[in-house]
Amino acid sequence: MRRAGVWYLALLFLWFLLYLLFGDGFGYLGLANAVAVYFFLPLPIALLSAWRSRDRRLLAASLLAAGIFAWLWGPLFWPPTSADTNGPALRMMTVNVLGKAGQPEAVLASIQAADADLVFIQEFTPDLASSLSLDLKEALPYQVLDPRGESNGLAVFSRFPIERLDVVLQGSWRGDPQVLRMDWEGQAITLVNFHALSTGGPSPRLVAYTTRERLEAISSLADFAAGESGPLIVAGDANTTRLNAPYKLLDAVLDDAWWEAGWGLGHTFPGRVNPDDWLTRVSFFLIPHWLVRIDHVFYSAQFQAGSAALAEFNGGSDHRGLVTDLVWQGD
Repeated sequence: MRRAGVWYLALLFLWFLLYLLFGDGFGYLGLANAVAVYFFLPLPIALLSAWRSRDRRLLAASLLAAGIFAWLWGPLFWPPTSADTNGPALRMMTVNVLGKAGQPEAVLASIQAADADLVFIQEFTPDLASSLSLDLKEALPYQVLDPRGESNGLAVFSRFPIERLDVVLQGSWRGDPQVLRMDWEGQAITLVNFHALSTGGPSPRLVAYTTRERLEAISSLADFAAGESGPLIVAGDANTTRLNAPYKLLDAVLDDAWWEAGWGLGHTFPGRVNPDDWLTRVSFFLIPHWLVRIDHVFYSAQFQAGSAALAEFNGGSDHRGLVTDLVWQGD
């Protein structure tokens, strides 16, 4: 047991060193970073082994590993900081609806249960456009829809007036990001709904290509956000986690609603599309459910996240929606 603990900690520290030095820089390292939280699952066993064997060096190494976990994810397990709720709040939801393979009835139920003022949808297809646009017309009458085949469409449904802006974000995306302006009771809010490329596989060349293209695209989005002086909300399926480079670009210029107001890991992908599913197929891989958090809501300094929660899940998609209350803090 002691020897296994030594090898485990050595490999854990090797990953952490590579992460610090190279980030997502080569090979499958970006994928490893995306699921790195699971590298810490054996840590309690290593701690117990070190305590029982009274091996001080192993105990020190185990405590150092625990410190790394606390540094990377610890704040998610503290009670979120309370927002100043005196200002008006905007409830928004983002959800990837799984395009042509999704189940519209389940998706509709999840959206209606959230009772959001603003809903961002990714993988919006022509079939979904014909059903959701009518079903949500009364509650969310302002709609900017861009349905496309191959699950490349996007849509925004709003309780408040919205209009397209003549802005094109460079890079390779799943569909063209929607850049909109919303009139929120006299306050102009810029909105961006996006869907980043997923990581292709299993070929290392394809992994490297999609990783590079996603980074370049989200870099253009981060540059746009940095240039906006007014209130801004950016949300969608980023296909990236907190430890990945694209996330860090957005986090450097905006705040992450889940990090500020959520509790726990908040994993949104992959979901159980059908009740009998044990695993979910992603590209060539079969992976466990609720493995990572890749759906995000980012916002500018004019807001503060009052709450962030996972949406009610009824199946029908391989993503779970994210619902956030953004409290206005003023210019």
